[in-house]
Amino acid sequence: SVTSVQIARAIKEQKGYEIDRRRITILDEVKELGTFKAKIDFGNGNETEVEFEVTGE
Repeated sequence: SVTSVQIARAIKEQKGYEIDRRRITILDEVKELGTFKAKIDFGNGNETEVEFEVTGE
């Protein structure tokens, strides 16, 4: 299972952006490998949806 902490860490490592894990909502139940979506709420009505991939690496 993937957590918002793992997504926040991956965003920081790959893009350099620090995002509070509490602002990340995983939209799909992640129980297998594949591509999934999460929502990031930046506050003041600003939010975005991101896709992330779970691999066996």
